[in-house]
Amino acid sequence: GVMMKNEPLYTIYSYAYKDEAIFKSSSYTDGAAYGDVVVEKAFNSKSDKNLGTTAALVLNLWMFVVNRLQIVLKSCEMGKSNVFDIDVALASWIGTDQIEGSDDGFLLYSIAEQAGAHFGKTNGEVPVNTKIIDLFNDVKTLSRSCSLSTSVYPKLRMTIDKIISQMNVPLIQNLLHYMNSQVDENYIELYALSLLPQVAACNPSVYSFLKEYLIDVDVHDTDTFPTVYSKLQSVFSCFGISCDDIGDISSISSLSTSCRNGQDSIAGYVPSSDVREFLYIDRDIVQIEIFMKMDAFETASDYFVHGHNVKEPFVYDEYLSLKEMSMDHPDIDQRPFDTFIMYNDGNRNFASDWIMEALSKSGPFQYASKEQRISFVVRAIQSIVVFTHGLRELYGAVGKCKGGIDSSVRWDRGAAILIGSNEGTERSGSPTGHGKMMFALGKEMCKHFSNCMVSGNSLNDQQLVDSLQKGLEFLESKDCDKALELIENGIRPELLVSLVQATLHFAMLNDLLSAESMNGSLGAGFAFSQSIVPFVNLSDETSANLIGSNMNLQFIDDPVKDGAPAVFSAFATALVGIGVDCEDIGNYNGNLGLGVCSENPADTGSGTKTTLPDGTKSTSTSLADGLYTTTTYVQNRAEIALDVKDIESLLKSDKATLAMGIYEDGFHSAIYNEIGEKIGDRSLADFSRSAPQIMAKEPTYNIFRYALEDDNGLYLGRDVGLYADTIVLGAFGNTNSRTLASEAIVALNLWMFVVHELHQTVDKCKGKLLTDDDGVHSMDEAVAYYIGDGQQTGDSKGHSLYALAEYMGELFEQDEADQTRVNRIIMKLFNQAKLEVSFASACINNPSTHVRLREIVNKIVSQMAVPLLQKLIYSLRKNDRDRVKLYAQSVVPLIAGCSDSTFSFLRDRLILEGNIFNAIDVDDIIEKLQSAYSCLGLTCVDVGTYEGVPACHDKPPQSSLAGYVPKSDISEFSKLDLDLHQIYIFLKFGAFNAAEDLYTMGKHSTLKKLDGGEEIITLRQLATQSARSIVPSFDMFERYFDQDFDYSNSMVKRTLDPNEPTMVSLKERTKLVVTTLQSMVVYMAALQKIYDAIEDCESTDSFRNANAIEEWDRAAGLLIGSMEGANEGGRQGGMMMYGLAKEQCKQFDVCTNSGDAKVNERLITLFYAGRSELTARNCPPLHKAAEKIEILLQIPLIQSTLSLMILNPSMNEDNFGELYAFSRSILPYVEEADRDASQIIAKNIDFRPTKGNLDAAMMALKDAIPKMGVDCDLVGRLDGKSACAKSTATSHTGSFVLSLSTCTVLSFVGVIVTFLM
Repeated sequence: GVMMKNEPLYTIYSYAYKDEAIFKSSSYTDGAAYGDVVVEKAFNSKSDKNLGTTAALVLNLWMFVVNRLQIVLKSCEMGKSNVFDIDVALASWIGTDQIEGSDDGFLLYSIAEQAGAHFGKTNGEVPVNTKIIDLFNDVKTLSRSCSLSTSVYPKLRMTIDKIISQMNVPLIQNLLHYMNSQVDENYIELYALSLLPQVAACNPSVYSFLKEYLIDVDVHDTDTFPTVYSKLQSVFSCFGISCDDIGDISSISSLSTSCRNGQDSIAGYVPSSDVREFLYIDRDIVQIEIFMKMDAFETASDYFVHGHNVKEPFVYDEYLSLKEMSMDHPDIDQRPFDTFIMYNDGNRNFASDWIMEALSKSGPFQYASKEQRISFVVRAIQSIVVFTHGLRELYGAVGKCKGGIDSSVRWDRGAAILIGSNEGTERSGSPTGHGKMMFALGKEMCKHFSNCMVSGNSLNDQQLVDSLQKGLEFLESKDCDKALELIENGIRPELLVSLVQATLHFAMLNDLLSAESMNGSLGAGFAFSQSIVPFVNLSDETSANLIGSNMNLQFIDDPVKDGAPAVFSAFATALVGIGVDCEDIGNYNGNLGLGVCSENPADTGSGTKTTLPDGTKSTSTSLADGLYTTTTYVQNRAEIALDVKDIESLLKSDKATLAMGIYEDGFHSAIYNEIGEKIGDRSLADFSRSAPQIMAKEPTYNIFRYALEDDNGLYLGRDVGLYADTIVLGAFGNTNSRTLASEAIVALNLWMFVVHELHQTVDKCKGKLLTDDDGVHSMDEAVAYYIGDGQQTGDSKGHSLYALAEYMGELFEQDEADQTRVNRIIMKLFNQAKLEVSFASACINNPSTHVRLREIVNKIVSQMAVPLLQKLIYSLRKNDRDRVKLYAQSVVPLIAGCSDSTFSFLRDRLILEGNIFNAIDVDDIIEKLQSAYSCLGLTCVDVGTYEGVPACHDKPPQSSLAGYVPKSDISEFSKLDLDLHQIYIFLKFGAFNAAEDLYTMGKHSTLKKLDGGEEIITLRQLATQSARSIVPSFDMFERYFDQDFDYSNSMVKRTLDPNEPTMVSLKERTKLVVTTLQSMVVYMAALQKIYDAIEDCESTDSFRNANAIEEWDRAAGLLIGSMEGANEGGRQGGMMMYGLAKEQCKQFDVCTNSGDAKVNERLITLFYAGRSELTARNCPPLHKAAEKIEILLQIPLIQSTLSLMILNPSMNEDNFGELYAFSRSILPYVEEADRDASQIIAKNIDFRPTKGNLDAAMMALKDAIPKMGVDCDLVGRLDGKSACAKSTATSHTGSFVLSLSTCTVLSFVGVIVTFLM
């Protein structure tokens, strides 16, 4: 793997397999060891003794031949000839004792002969071997000229690619052979593994399909093979081959009787000529992106400069490159390109310069993150290179037409470049979103601007394809002027619409980011702005300057310094001048206030006080027949419930289209301007579609995003932030449950929007932004949405959340007097919240107002989950699977903030496609839901009972934690891990304020005070309390951190501050905060509780004596945490020291037989022993126990530091924050034991260490460990070596493993393989 790093094909294979668990090993964590893994498994196969040998040949040796050829190419690039490696490569293909045309050999030549026999081979050598040997001779001839001319390199490059293409032929032939005749499971999978990564770097959607049916299945379904063949044959070009290369396919008649090259249309556009070569330029972009993701930036640059997938027109042996496309071509009509040149001060190579600087991390990208550079390069190619060159081809076609020359070929080339091969043939393009060209951008953006067609295609794209087809007709009829007019007034503006939308989209995204963010979207925003600003500049220079200054890469200031609305406004001013209709842009996420037409209203319906409409006299609104009378006017908010009512009625009448119209556009809930004039209607769809902007920093919304998002940040194919809208739109299409959509609207859109109103009120109060009756108005709005218009007190026949709570409460026996328990509690809490903000300047003058308000809001949100839980349980008992899924999606995500394992259990059975639960599973599922009540802030009484539901029991006060049974109630202390878990969730999405609030004000751990009140325990309290000085080693920490008494709090606060200058990424900051809380704050707090217990034991105060055991148990609770559960050994996902020890024991081979860490086993034993001494008031032995516990706790910290230093060969920057925190958690101990080692570690571990830095720090730590009093045997072995320098690793002798992937002498490979056989 190391030998082939940065080589194109090897990098592509590593990329394809990097996330496959089977291909990860202790040495390679990025899929690089795929060959060795497969070969080893093949040799272990008992069903076929030849399988291992074949695997070694088609995986390891095949890639070795490619490697030798790449070395030859690299030599040529440096001006050197390399005949030796050419001979080595060919020798590796042929092998010794090989007879020409014989299949009785040992290496790949023989495999090719055997494969050819199935596809029409007669006598003599198969064509593929003849071609390969001829091409090797060509390579040798070219290589000898490398020192004479630089023009040889591109020719040699293409010739080597032709060899590699032909090397694919026998692999494909054998795959088809085994699929057709023998249906051999092992060989089908083997040959698929040897081939498919090349498709991943060419057509990702086809790769996913082929991988699913050829690799991921346990047993192949032969009925799918014809379709699989069809898909495979459609991407023969990905391998650089054609149908002719495969040969006579009559032998695979069960798969197909035909083989066709190319495609007839391009996303519905039907060209008049074969433009396949130009069509494949999008593959260059896909591959450049892969190389950058895999840190192969040199290879990415090589592909950009020299190309790979498209042959240069009229030049037989060179590629057309993206760099060539980005360059100035003054001999052709290049109107759009001239606009860019003029804007960029005459620089004719502006695009190429930018992209090369991003690839080399220079110029404006010197401080850019990897993600920013990747995003910029990919998006700049899409929006500048593809855009300008595609238009140049179209303008060039018109020029040819006017010169009387056939122009259709050039027009087809322009269409191919703008659309790309990955869109396929269908008119709507590829549904998987893997396109890379302007057509794909149109599809991507239409989702954000609500102008997609039902097919998912962009209306703008559809017009583009129609325009391209019409233009071809004009050219074929020699109507050149009409074709030119079509470009100017149709195609060009249609393309500009997508560029404007993209710039606005990333302005919105980037406006949510903090200063110095390393998020990749900043690179994309910069690229898109540079693609459109030259045109804006022609129309309005001021607008261009504003857009440019706000969208430039920012490394210190806020990313969009004037805010996204300023960018929208700038476009609104300039659009007419660039020939774009503002209506074509649309409104962002359907929000009427987020568009570029000047008449767009600015009211998003969130937290803004509404001026009374004309004719309205009263400022108050009576809700639920006087149940709640508002202080401010919110009647229009309450009337949103009438939209729900109408939608439900229409759905019952099978009028889904009309119902969706009300959902999309609104009807009853009016929006008024500042003088009381109606300017529009708010819609329920907007409640979800505006969420990514208005809720992005809020806690509850981010828990849902965390729970539902897939690896690409999507849910059901759309941005996870739009999850509610996505589910509702799907419900509209449900024909089994007609009113499902109206229920989804209430449970998802309306529910989260009420929660948003509450969180927003807290945030504004904290920021002292609520004056006069602003706070009261915000609470009135929330209540109006919750109750809705037309609601009667205690009546379940309404149409909003209050009515849902009434309906479900009645079923769950919660009727209490005039309304259900949950509504009584919620209305009481609403009134408490309103009271908090009703006093004059309450939020400005009283710094504790927002703290109390936040506590009330958290309780409201908890209670609002009750009817959703009830409806889910009810639907489970009724086996109503449509509603099970709906209400699972509405409430189960909250459990992801409690326990990943519990959430995963419920998600897999209730949310994932198929609802894979059986009737016998229902009780288990309900019990899992009940187990999460405590974390959700609920009790069994809150939810109530329903017939047939398992009895619910609240967690007893003295519950076991991972098998440790306390004598006192430590449940509240143990729940601090929930705060830590949710801080991680909030930071993952950049919600710094939510994370800081949770750190500072807490949520889940509440102690009863003597006066009957409650006190919330916070992580910040643990980090700053003066009582920590009772721990003997605390002075050591304080001394190490320059006498900073609150050292851990200082580290957390700096990292949480979005304005704190830092060059670390969001992932690094997240890990830095979470690791500091885990390894410093909780660690020291637990030690403090241990020494508090000892001091209480030694006290003469009987009250303190009685308190000693509780303090001791609290230490255990802090170290174990509630997320470990009750059972011995805990469960996956623990956030405290106990979970960290379990995580590390696997890497260091120090787990018990049950999977727990040996360290944990000893810790639990010591806690029990210490508690026994406390019970007997035998205090002296406790000091020794405390010392032993402290030493044991250092072990997972040492292990974590070592593993991050050793197992990070790719120098993943995302791990450096975690490494920094773990190293600082043990450095005070190292400093005490070995000052020199401490200084070496501190000097070499910062946020951007090199491998040399890590090696030096690792050796220093290994030397220090024995001096720290730590048991080296408990630290264990990492990567086969002892973690302690003075321990010696066990020597393993008696076995010798020969790996074909490391062979460098090829003349005897045939002998080796013979031996293996």
